[in-house]
Amino acid sequence: MLPLRYAAQGLRIHLHDPAEAARLAQLLGEHDLAAHVTDIADVPAGQRQLALRPDTVQQWTPRGDTAAIVLHRELDTTAATALEQEILVALLASPVRHDFPSVAELECALHVRRNIVLAGRCTALDFHTEEADRPEDCWDYSDERGFVIRPGHGLIEALKKATQPELTGRLYAFSCYRASEYVIL
Repeated sequence: MLPLRYAAQGLRIHLHDPAEAARLAQLLGEHDLAAHVTDIADVPAGQRQLALRPDTVQQWTPRGDTAAIVLHRELDTTAATALEQEILVALLASPVRHDFPSVAELECALHVRRNIVLAGRCTALDFHTEEADRPEDCWDYSDERGFVIRPGHGLIEALKKATQPELTGRLYAFSCYRASEYVIL
């Protein structure tokens, strides 16, 4: 656990032109965060490093507890925009700096993280350390290669069938490591 007070390092973004700086301001405004963010000094030209203000960090993420963000922001994270706001707040409160080469990369990172959460919510697996199975209609197995998607089946469809039982009516066996890979994919 983090100490009672820590300095948020937030995120550093390379801004390539004034339009990108305006998009960053718009993004913070869309998530109602502009008043809660501070610029960190001594950043190279063409970049901004943003973090939550120290008082906001203590209120919204006491001792680094990001689970409190939803309560303090009164977010309904079943909505995609509220989920992205929670993720952005967690990045801005982070004691480890996250670097993004552009605002578009930051937005992409928010979308990827949002999609991982949404996929995780639909996932239910049967955890095993010594056995594994997948839907036979779209996966093939051999000892040499492991599981491989059968020709003619798409990656996304195969991953969803293997991890989301509402599609097949069945839980499939996974190791923890492999399950994490599938959800992220």
